[in-house]
Amino acid sequence: TDSADTLRQDATISPLPWEECDCHLVVDVTTDAGAELTALFVLLLDSMNFCFWPAGNFEYEQLSNGVKWALAGPDGSKWRTMDSLAEASAHDICGWFNNGARMVDEREKWRPRDFPLIEERVRLVHELACCLRDNF
Repeated sequence: TDSADTLRQDATISPLPWEECDCHLVVDVTTDAGAELTALFVLLLDSMNFCFWPAGNFEYEQLSNGVKWALAGPDGSKWRTMDSLAEASAHDICGWFNNGARMVDEREKWRPRDFPLIEERVRLVHELACCLRDNF
């Protein structure tokens, strides 16, 4: 069938190595700080990447760049603490993606009312942060 052929073709596509994707956070994972930052990046990204939606200006790369900006951008040290993440607002999280995507036009920026499933994404960030803070 056509779908089976498509799946077989997709299975032959080799993914890019992690460090070759500009949207991924690439740090020295041989240090404790680098390993912890990479783990936090992956956990945050995975917690918010639970569904895709049809938005031409927001795909995996924008999601990943937003999380990368939150952790490694000018405010990165703030978002590396579990207490800050546990209190991140929908406005804060939209800001991660607007800055990560380098959106400067106010008309194109994400706002909480327009961001798909933002309240669920905020809840998951809070849950992740509280779990990490309370257990590790």
